[in-house]
Amino acid sequence: MAFSIGDENTHSSFIKRLAKENNWSTSGAGRAFDEYKKFLYLGAIADGMVTPSDAIDQVWHLHLLYTESYWTDLCGEVLKRSFHHGPSKGGKAEGEKFGACYLATLRAYEPHFGTPPADLWPVGSQPQTNYQRVDMISLQRSFAAKSTFAAALSFLAGALIIAAFFLWN
Repeated sequence: MAFSIGDENTHSSFIKRLAKENNWSTSGAGRAFDEYKKFLYLGAIADGMVTPSDAIDQVWHLHLLYTESYWTDLCGEVLKRSFHHGPSKGGKAEGEKFGACYLATLRAYEPHFGTPPADLWPVGSQPQTNYQRVDMISLQRSFAAKSTFAAALSFLAGALIIAAFFLWN
């Protein structure tokens, strides 16, 4: 599937951001993007739901943030239809449903692309691995920055109270 995120500069910055936010090399992020395009193809030809591996889901999550590229370029021009991201509602039944769908996605992959790379498409009924979530990284950075700022303010306030006490006594 010939598709990239915007022009060459935008696509390059997408790959760099994907690499940074998932602690991947840029070549690893490029490979994940190539596998994401295969996943999109499978989704376009599937009769039912397809489920990505966690690595491919990370690419999908980030692509959704590039709304014009996702909805206009990909869905409107390439796929010619909407391709919605439907996350699990949680619970055992949902886990079993998505696990079975993931295995079906792996089976659908092979006739079109051969054996999926195990590092990006782990074999098993659970597509989730240990990748960090894009949104969690931002949240963690934000929390750490706020915690550091709050600690500095607390220290400064304590120092001012102590200094005031000594000045007035």
